[in-house]
Amino acid sequence: MANKRLWKIYKKGFKSNNGNIKWKLGEWQKHQNKLEICASGLHASEKVVDAMQYTDAEIIARVEVKGEYLKQKDKQVWTDMRIIKSYKWTKKDSVKLAIYGAELVLHHFEKEFPKDDRPRKAIKAAKQWLKTPTGAAAGAAGAAAGAAAGAAGAAWDARAAAGAAGNKIYNKCENYILKLLKERK
Repeated sequence: MANKRLWKIYKKGFKSNNGNIKWKLGEWQKHQNKLEICASGLHASEKVVDAMQYTDAEIIARVEVKGEYLKQKDKQVWTDMRIIKSYKWTKKDSVKLAIYGAELVLHHFEKEFPKDDRPRKAIKAAKQWLKTPTGAAAGAAGAAAGAAAGAAGAAWDARAAAGAAGNKIYNKCENYILKLLKERK
């Protein structure tokens, strides 16, 4: 079987959420112990949007995997992995993605809660912060986003309930992230 390519999220310095591996571009790492999803092994996801849900993204990496593995819906764990390409992911990238995702589902929220303007205000404040990333703009965006956090969480949870429509939105977010990464080449 040919090596497979997946996505993995790292913190600055190519640090994983767990473990103390010294990751270097192009260098294979090998896990020697028993594989266990979420507990033991080298984890990655087929979709970058799935990988992003497990840790704060500072570096998004395209990884190559081989060897033994276990797989679940949104995550895999492998014995062998190496980083083949990496991209810096910034706070601005996260804000752009949040705006994009929120705008995809805003009409559903407003249909259900027509008098609740918190998500729309959060989107507006986030867009203002992108234009002028000052402390005042960040405070306003943070307050609005905090007020809308419940609504945003409900939107992501709706993916499971929405079936095909939820998956379509999820895939649009995946494609948006890939577009942001492609712009860096």
